[in-house]
Amino acid sequence: MALTAPAELFEAAGVAHPLATKWGLLDFVPTQLSRDDALAAARAIPDEVLRAYYTWGTPDDIVARLEPFMQAGCEVFNLSNMTPASNQSLAPHAGARNLDIAAGLRAAAASISPTFAI
Repeated sequence: MALTAPAELFEAAGVAHPLATKWGLLDFVPTQLSRDDALAAARAIPDEVLRAYYTWGTPDDIVARLEPFMQAGCEVFNLSNMTPASNQSLAPHAGARNLDIAAGLRAAAASISPTFAI
């Protein structure tokens, strides 16, 4: 999915987008890439782009990453736990982690504003 990131994110990291000249979402068509080309493009994604585009870690890490957005007024997050797709052995615990993240976000919201809490 990081291949859908805007070319500017890649340029800020000091590299050209492996597939796009403007916005990866418009230029990334997985069915038009060979397996080797897709893997090469994925390997070309710098860590800076991944950190700008994704959030990962413990539930506390994720809440800490999202809290500044809440402080700026964001009220809705659309989170996708990709753990089961990357490591099926962790899939049974993914739901509990989602609940932990939701609880952390509720607590963060309440600390920002009592009327903000879910």
